[in-house]
Amino acid sequence: TGIVHQTTSLQGAQSEGDIVALPNAQPSGKALRGVIAERRSKRRFTGESVQLAALASILADMVQPVQLSDAVRINIVANRVAGLAPGVYRYDPRHFLVRVRSGDLAAAAGSAALSQDVIADAAVVLVLSAEREPMLAQGARGYRHAFIEAGLVSERWLLGAVARGLGACPVGAFYDDEAAALINVSMRDEWVLHFAALGHADE
Repeated sequence: TGIVHQTTSLQGAQSEGDIVALPNAQPSGKALRGVIAERRSKRRFTGESVQLAALASILADMVQPVQLSDAVRINIVANRVAGLAPGVYRYDPRHFLVRVRSGDLAAAAGSAALSQDVIADAAVVLVLSAEREPMLAQGARGYRHAFIEAGLVSERWLLGAVARGLGACPVGAFYDDEAAALINVSMRDEWVLHFAALGHADE
């Protein structure tokens, strides 16, 4: 058991560079009603990087008590984030990132999303997925609930962006197989449900 504990500990993973610590979340200070009223999809972005502190706060905002499904997972493709190496990461609700893939994957993300510029040009791409086993444990209702839960999580991403002066846009069209390969999951175990872009809006 000692070997098992050692090989699966977060401390060991951190030494290998798989765990990326995030800054503490900071409240935006903006009133929710105003943020909701201001929310619009932004499809064009500048080349400016998103600050890691802003991304960390948006991710923290997304973690709320589960409403309908505990199967939804948060993945990001970091293209231009100051202080974070480009690559694919999975967000852990305990507020850290787990590196899944390294390198510039902006083109791969754009290709998976039917070559839409809004995804290819984004500083960060949100990719929501759902683990099949917990999702389908409830049958057809579980499938429906996972999609609704993903919608709730994505809306927090969109509102978090507005609250921090950034632009965001949800995208529902993508190639399932390319999307799964992008975040390095098997479609036998996990399904991609949703994409959303984030960046500095080019007005």
